[in-house]
Amino acid sequence: MEEQGWDVLLAGDMNVAPDERDGYPKLRIFPQAHVVNRADFHDKLLGGGGKAKEPFDGVDVWREMFPDERRYTYYSRGRKWGSSCDRVDYFIAGRRMWEKGWVRAAGIMDSEEEMGTSDHVPVWADVEMKEGGWTASNAERAKEGCRKNVIFLSYRLSPLSTSTSRRTHNPHPPTPPPQHPPQKTDSFPSH
Repeated sequence: MEEQGWDVLLAGDMNVAPDERDGYPKLRIFPQAHVVNRADFHDKLLGGGGKAKEPFDGVDVWREMFPDERRYTYYSRGRKWGSSCDRVDYFIAGRRMWEKGWVRAAGIMDSEEEMGTSDHVPVWADVEMKEGGWTASNAERAKEGCRKNVIFLSYRLSPLSTSTSRRTHNPHPPTPPPQHPPQKTDSFPSH
């Protein structure tokens, strides 16, 4: 899709913990399907250099912004909070979208309160899509119905809260943002 000019953002429950930082107390390797699915995920979505004919060279947004943090999005209902968890919900930005700097921030709202009735906590990303102003050079695009060349593909998203108390909930203090890559933060963006 990127080769056709689209900017792509995949979002949802991918049901795969990408690496050892994304599983607690350890990365799942049994049953063997976990290992096979992880390799397939890297090969097809993160440009892992495997056997995929046309891999998507995506960027795991949260992991790129927080390379050393261990945070999780799935918490087993049958166990004590935090005793068995994985990061399996995320945003994967297309390489073009990432390099344009459109993904500004991302976070995991990982508390029992935010989880609610699900076994997943909400994840969010702040995406600002911009292609410059509407000038004569892109007037033809405007005539085509203001097509933005952006597509969002989603499998499953955790619902985000709109209440003030939940929007400001921040169990982990934010990391000071660097200039580039995009801004890092753990709190829900307020616009």
